Amino acid sequence: MYLNENSIYVLPDGREVIARSGTHGGYFLHDRLKGSMAPPLYLIDKSGQLLSWGRVTRWTINDLREIRHISPQQLQQIRVV
Repeated sequence: MYLNENSIYVLPDGREVIARSGTHGGYFLHDRLKGSMAPPLYLIDKSGQLLSWGRVTRWTINDLREIRHISPQQLQQIRVV
């Protein structure tokens, strides 16, 4: 599965995250309220597994649901809290 850059996705627990392209075909998921300048909450490896602080979670990329795309300008307006 492919994630759209700067799109907002919902995790199974209801939290909203912003997807950003990572290294080696993976993705970073950042807290929607803190923006992409904050440390990522999750890393998605190239196999599609979500990792939190290096630990495997029970979720995969298929558990995410896209709710909307945000523009680069909107992304810059989100401030790190």
